[in-house]
Amino acid sequence: MKINETVIEFLEGQTILEVAKKAVIFIPTLCYIENLTSYGGCRLCIVKVEGMKGYPTACSTPAQNDMKIITNDDELRELRIEILKLILSDHPYSCLVCGNKDKCEEDGRSESKAGRSFGCFFCSSKETCDLRKITNYLEIDDVEYQLEYKNSSLKRNDPFIEIDPNMCILCGKCVRICNELRKNGAINFANRGHDTKVSTAFDISLIDSNCQFCGACIDICPTGAITSKNTKWFDKNSNKTMSVCGFCGIHCSFDYFSFNELLVESIPNKNNYSNNKFPCVFGRFCIVPFNNGNKRLKYPLVKNNKNLIPSGWYEAYNAIKENLMKFKPDEIAILTSVDLSNESAYILHKFAKKILKTDNIVLTALLNNKYDDQYLWRNANIKGVLKNIIINSKKSQEDIINDIKNGRIKALYLTERLENQEILKNIEYLILQDIYPSKNFQFANVVLPTCTFIEDSGTFINSEHIPSYFSQAALKLGVSKPDWEIFCELSIIFDDSIKSEFRFSNTSEINEEIIKKQTEFNSQDSENLMKGFNLPSNTFEEKSCQLIPQHVSLESFKYRGEPISNHVEDLNNLIEYRKFKFSGESTELHVKELKKTRFKVISNKEIAINFYQLIIQAPLMAKKAKPGNFVILMKEEIGERIPLTISDWDPVKGTITLYFQEAGYSTMELIDLNPNDYLYSVVGPLGQDIEIENFGTVLLAGGCYGNGAIFPIAKALKSAGNKIIIILEARNENLFYLEKEFEEISDNIIYCSSDGSKGLKGKILAGLEHLKNHKINYDRAYFIGCTYMMRDASNFTKEHGNIPTFVSLNTIMIDGTGMCGCCRLTLLVDGKEMTKFACIDGPIFDAHQIKWDELFSRNERFEEPEVSIYQTHSCKAIEKFNTGDIDE
Repeated sequence: MKINETVIEFLEGQTILEVAKKAVIFIPTLCYIENLTSYGGCRLCIVKVEGMKGYPTACSTPAQNDMKIITNDDELRELRIEILKLILSDHPYSCLVCGNKDKCEEDGRSESKAGRSFGCFFCSSKETCDLRKITNYLEIDDVEYQLEYKNSSLKRNDPFIEIDPNMCILCGKCVRICNELRKNGAINFANRGHDTKVSTAFDISLIDSNCQFCGACIDICPTGAITSKNTKWFDKNSNKTMSVCGFCGIHCSFDYFSFNELLVESIPNKNNYSNNKFPCVFGRFCIVPFNNGNKRLKYPLVKNNKNLIPSGWYEAYNAIKENLMKFKPDEIAILTSVDLSNESAYILHKFAKKILKTDNIVLTALLNNKYDDQYLWRNANIKGVLKNIIINSKKSQEDIINDIKNGRIKALYLTERLENQEILKNIEYLILQDIYPSKNFQFANVVLPTCTFIEDSGTFINSEHIPSYFSQAALKLGVSKPDWEIFCELSIIFDDSIKSEFRFSNTSEINEEIIKKQTEFNSQDSENLMKGFNLPSNTFEEKSCQLIPQHVSLESFKYRGEPISNHVEDLNNLIEYRKFKFSGESTELHVKELKKTRFKVISNKEIAINFYQLIIQAPLMAKKAKPGNFVILMKEEIGERIPLTISDWDPVKGTITLYFQEAGYSTMELIDLNPNDYLYSVVGPLGQDIEIENFGTVLLAGGCYGNGAIFPIAKALKSAGNKIIIILEARNENLFYLEKEFEEISDNIIYCSSDGSKGLKGKILAGLEHLKNHKINYDRAYFIGCTYMMRDASNFTKEHGNIPTFVSLNTIMIDGTGMCGCCRLTLLVDGKEMTKFACIDGPIFDAHQIKWDELFSRNERFEEPEVSIYQTHSCKAIEKFNTGDIDE
């Protein structure tokens, strides 16, 4: 066949699109899924086929001999543009057609962590959005159709998954991946015509459906309508490492993303066959929170006066050496976790044989008595560990177990905790090598923090009985070390004369030694023992569907003996909810009540998309408030302090009015406030007074949350006799608020929207250019909005008349007293640098004196904790205070 005059061979059964993709010929599509049946829903892959009427879709048209195909010409391009514009009319497209989008990219703007996405820079899928890529490919810079925004509420009450129906373009990918590939059928199309949507049966929540929370719908969505609610805001340009999931024996391949060497996301690798069918909730959503859990062991602990005290590694090693040398080899035993890598198991065996001179090395699973069929399936690596630890062993595993139970073993080295605490009561010396604290701690003499499979490299044996290679994907937490490294260092401490036996710098070197000595292994004992275990030989396709049948299986999943649900809040919620649903037992719904304070919520309502008006009872502040003042509020006793401008106040009613935008985790929590709720604290009014007098003509411009902030200033300046010019900017007409109030006090009001849906098309500079072109002068200017908007506007006024210009810098604040330094900024006054603090010296500053580049760089420092809080749901400072790491 010929495609664009190029002769291309093809296989029977292939479609035109498949042939073109193999030949690296781009045909746009939004609904195609490789290896699934053709759909042809988006119509963007239309082509011309000689002798065929109309414009067939490349994804559903079979390739045939002697076909002559055109994939792109002016006519096809115009048709695709029109199709895509119709698709965009149901999707927030403001940023896609904004003339300022290239500048936003140049500025390196990160995504604003908004609730409902309304534009590329407010969408967590900006970097991976197929709709954005195709819009750019077709060079669409305007959409004539009015946006028909659905204005649907976010679905964010399910574990792991958040859905924004307003972003959905009905491509059908999520429906097909769930029904055709995963065979779950948890979601499908509902309703007809313009009311069509993707939903569960009867629009119930996902947790009430048969959803397995595999995340396949998230990873196939082309627009960000379905996202991972705990990891959605991670940096898509983060460092990526391909490795496997070590939570079960399938060892699905994942792309692991890290930011500042901290794990932030795990996404199934698209090139791995098993991932196309079987990635599960554990690999997709649980690896990050489990690996980064705030209770992870980070430092060695040595018992001193009945307390485990943090120590250095060599202090711990020497304590182990000193105490183990008191016991005979037959009195020492090592219990081996099946979650050890093959390399670590091999070095552990060398440590036992060459250093401790003991044959007492046994699987922890045999003592925990959990090695049923399902356990063995999940822990297929048991065969690799056994093969390495019982080489030339003179004692059977059963004999060692009996010696431990009968008290002949007096010292234990555990690489996985024991569930039977009774066994440990007669142990004289216990070494515990683990990743999390456990009940075994009360018996431990030394605790050694080890790494997870995310922080190490090596091999496992998978459920097909072949090696799976895993690579380090994130930095080790604290001073924890890989198991093999601990064994090597400890061996050298015991006997420096044989250090060459343990001088390994990585697991590849260990693997080479294992391969060289493979012929020396007598694995008959291993094979016989495996027969006793009755390890399944099924292929993973036959068995994996039984892997997570119900909540019972979810609850029993462990790594190094630690239940995964202990450190993954959403997983625990899923287990508890479905346990209740399965049992049918009645339960009380416990709603956390906010403590009564002086700060009662009068109302809290969404007045525009992601923008909220919060009215609070605060009579003393209502009497003292002045234009430009702000408050710092806390929703709960343990929570972030949030600075918000006082936009209005009523001394008679004793209320203050605040406007805020959901732009992060803490403001997301604020939107849950209801009338008659109480805020833990509200401090204010804070900030220096703004100079209010008759300046002549004053320009005030607001963007996003800044609209509410400029309102009291504009009102006060109007009362002082000034002529008031207002510029309001937003991405779309749906995002403006307080229009009526501004129109009542302004002499001239200009609206600027990114997509041209209201007023001028453009951002703040479009409004400023409009004033300049119409020779409308002003004597003073105030700009309040995002940092980028304020910088651009102040640069304009500096270049065009050096007009006195002021901005509000309610930046990141913690204590509001200048002590924390988070709101520090630098001013250039008469050529000299001056340090100021927004909370006590501001928030209003002369915009022409601000070192903007420094301000941007300071704000970027907080991007990582702003993202990680969605995963941990907690503040690092509060964590340290609660654990005693810092004093009050």
